[in-house]
Amino acid sequence: MHLNTALAWSSIAATVAYASTLLPRQTTCPPVWSQITQELSGAFEGGKGCEQIARAAIRAAFHDCFPGPGFCDGSLLTNNEIDWPVSRGMEDIVALLQDKVARYGVGNADMIQFAAAHAIRSCTDGPQSRIKIGRTDSHTQGIQADIPQASFTADTLLASFAARGLDHTDLTALIGAHTCANQFFEDESQSGASLDTTPGTWDITFYQQVAEQSAPFTFQSDVSISRHRDTAAIFGGFAGNVTLWEEKFVPAMEKMGMLGVTDVDMIDCTSALPHQPVVTPPEETQE
Repeated sequence: MHLNTALAWSSIAATVAYASTLLPRQTTCPPVWSQITQELSGAFEGGKGCEQIARAAIRAAFHDCFPGPGFCDGSLLTNNEIDWPVSRGMEDIVALLQDKVARYGVGNADMIQFAAAHAIRSCTDGPQSRIKIGRTDSHTQGIQADIPQASFTADTLLASFAARGLDHTDLTALIGAHTCANQFFEDESQSGASLDTTPGTWDITFYQQVAEQSAPFTFQSDVSISRHRDTAAIFGGFAGNVTLWEEKFVPAMEKMGMLGVTDVDMIDCTSALPHQPVVTPPEETQE
């Protein structure tokens, strides 16, 4: 009797296990992300390109991915990393993203990377990168010293990026996100100064003005990268070719957003990102 019962339970377990392999896995982006993107658009998009809070969203992606041990794990939102001195200036974007996580029940890590991809797209001429959903959140605080800082040398940054599987081309391309950045704390006497003269536009003005020393404000780390033996030629190439830069930036951003993430059963939510309207030039006046 006991043997028959054990066999019956064994048969049921085997049937359940087999049936679970036949259940369809969700492969389409959950509709909630389209709702989130509508709300983010209201905050991120301004009349002159991406708003300041959108620029902070891009910065937040770096601040979540670089601190070990979990990398892109949402710890920026879950473990008070916003209280670190190096995170000053991101209070508003952290509050906004925490609100979306609580309201829609999505992951912290996913929210940060999705918002960054959305913010880049919100800037005038901002490219679209692929964004996947399915990261695991961490409740372990990262290491503040891991976050790249404006005072770092190129050698320090190259070593930091290499430790995360990002090469010198990735580094040189990723710092181009400074095209839509402002500084507030590196030199508080110039608080709010942009790192190029077109902070609302996704362009190569940043590379050009760092090289020419004509930007409103420039981080020493950017100067160091522009002159380093391993990155100077790449930096100069981006300064003269926006297409080349975007071809290198997009995969580098996608790679960074997957640091510490296993690409298993993740869902592509690129379709939920905003689609920039096609601008039709005004008709010429006929004489």
